[in-house]
Amino acid sequence: MSRSRSPSAHDVVRAHLAEQVGALRGWEDRARANQPDAVHQMRVTTRRLSAALSTFAPLWKGAALTHLRSELAWLGALLGEARDVEVMQARLHTLAAGDAEAQAGLARLDQHLEARHREALAEIDATLASDRYHACLDSLESLLARDAWSAAADRPAGSALASLVRRDWKRVRRRVRRAEHSRGITRDHELHAVRRAARRLRYAAEAVAPVYGPEAEATGRAAKLVQDVLGEHQDSVVSAELVRTLAAADRSEGHAAAYARLLAAEARRRAETDVLFEQAWTALRDKRSRAWMRPSRAR
Repeated sequence: MSRSRSPSAHDVVRAHLAEQVGALRGWEDRARANQPDAVHQMRVTTRRLSAALSTFAPLWKGAALTHLRSELAWLGALLGEARDVEVMQARLHTLAAGDAEAQAGLARLDQHLEARHREALAEIDATLASDRYHACLDSLESLLARDAWSAAADRPAGSALASLVRRDWKRVRRRVRRAEHSRGITRDHELHAVRRAARRLRYAAEAVAPVYGPEAEATGRAAKLVQDVLGEHQDSVVSAELVRTLAAADRSEGHAAAYARLLAAEARRRAETDVLFEQAWTALRDKRSRAWMRPSRAR
């Protein structure tokens, strides 16, 4: 979108939303056929839509967004089950590579995960054919109609959108502060919340990049780095929980050492992500990466 057009907030956000709705529809058949990366991309699109409705909520009229965000959360969680199983299976095999003792426990883990994956894919297939899913699509389409937008959407994008993205930045900062004062399992939960907040900031920055250009793109990249590092942390937490659950149910003495080695490997991964997170957060909180969000810098 050309900056010379002086687009309104409606122009920018509607274009972003329309792109994501089109992408969601575009991934349907491929996700149902379990084509490579299709479920993951459909999940990402769902999250982008949900993030847009949260960040830019003041641009729409009424309270319908609450229900729609709930429906997108439902869809994202359903798509996430299949994707998470794929990630966990690949992750555990990577951890066990070159470790014969750790590999001894993979057969049972694979059996468990493959059963979950089949169930998740069947649920996706049924859901994408359901009335509930199509009602969600209809609700998204209705948000594109001009009469769904508030008066705030008519403001110039350059002055209207930066403050909305800045709220997302502040949410990340609050979450980080909470994580800094927590320990153990609570800290894991707080870091997961930081990750979600960073993801929302990333998507918001990317959505307004047609207006703010390289500055917003840089914020998006910095937020993505935080998201990625904490994604690794969360995958490690989930993986360790899975291993502990199966270890408790597996009475085979021969597998005990394998489970212990997998858990030790995950503990090392989490220690590594602590260092990487500090580096990523330092980059994101740099004032230069968010100067464009200041009201005095609005375009």
